[in-house]
Amino acid sequence: MKDGVGIGLNLHDALLGAGVVGLWEFRIDLGLVLCDKAMSRLYGIDPADGAEGVPPDKLRESIEAADLPNAVASLTHAIQSGSEYRAKYRVTANGRTVWVRAHAKPRMVAGRTVSLSGINLLAASEDDHAHDKIVGCMFEVVSLCRQIDDDVSVYFAEMLLQHVGELAAIRQMGRARGTA
Repeated sequence: MKDGVGIGLNLHDALLGAGVVGLWEFRIDLGLVLCDKAMSRLYGIDPADGAEGVPPDKLRESIEAADLPNAVASLTHAIQSGSEYRAKYRVTANGRTVWVRAHAKPRMVAGRTVSLSGINLLAASEDDHAHDKIVGCMFEVVSLCRQIDDDVSVYFAEMLLQHVGELAAIRQMGRARGTA
């Protein structure tokens, strides 16, 4: 499906620098999750399949069994209530396991959730409050970029995300040196 998911190379480079490891959209009526290349690689899915859409169960195969019940319960709640989806879980694919924070906003039609647009970020630590704040801001920017068909807005969003990525990298270097 050619609908904007996975498009925007500069935006994706900036997002990756800021810790984003996947953009996705769950089309509830179709029973498909559209994934960009990074998201597909994270879950061990062929990027071509991810771009066309895969059943949610295909993604669930890569989520650690101990984390799956909470992730699914949070998703079910978000769909039923029209609220934001937030979950933290481990993904194992391609021989490695990483902690991921998933965030998504619902799209409602006539009071019913029809899709969730989301991002997955590498989780810095179990209780990193600053990371959560950055995630929230980045999530808002990504959501707006997907909705606005304006090159100037996308350009400024890319600049902002690149800046956030640079700040996150500086912060990590400071921790490694014992100064942050």
